[in-house]
Amino acid sequence: CAAGNDGTNILNSPSAGWAAHPWPIIVSNIQQGTNDPPSPSSNYGNAVSLAAPGTGIFSTFTTNYTAPAAGGTYGTMTGTSQASPQVAGAAAMVRSMNPGRIYASGTRDLLYRMAQDLGGPGRDPVYGFGMLQLPKSFLSVLKNGNTFVGLNSAAWTPDGSYDLPYT
Repeated sequence: CAAGNDGTNILNSPSAGWAAHPWPIIVSNIQQGTNDPPSPSSNYGNAVSLAAPGTGIFSTFTTNYTAPAAGGTYGTMTGTSQASPQVAGAAAMVRSMNPGRIYASGTRDLLYRMAQDLGGPGRDPVYGFGMLQLPKSFLSVLKNGNTFVGLNSAAWTPDGSYDLPYT
């Protein structure tokens, strides 16, 4: 869930949609770069779980967000709503590792443990457990993206293998 962009304690924010969720990971927006400072508009507080980059994120716009553009357009956006999808994507990657054995609580705990601690030591009201981070060593067990690219010269194997060369 996005923490909101009111620049206030999340508990006092009118953007408290996160409160409707029984078990949210609440994400604040940081400006990635030197010292990864929090965005001034990002809400903060003890409810914040993680921080993720959400400043200047290239995204799609609907036609009613900016000047009319048939079919929409692209541009940069800033806010906790841009940071939250990164955490959702990371959670999906963690779950994809072994979906029959890594459940919601394990996914959450892994994201917290892998986060880069920023701010005060341990959990703090600005960054939560820290900045979202999936270490390269963790991701190395995922298949290389090139595995799924290229011409398939034969039928997919019935055992679900996607490794090249195709058998």
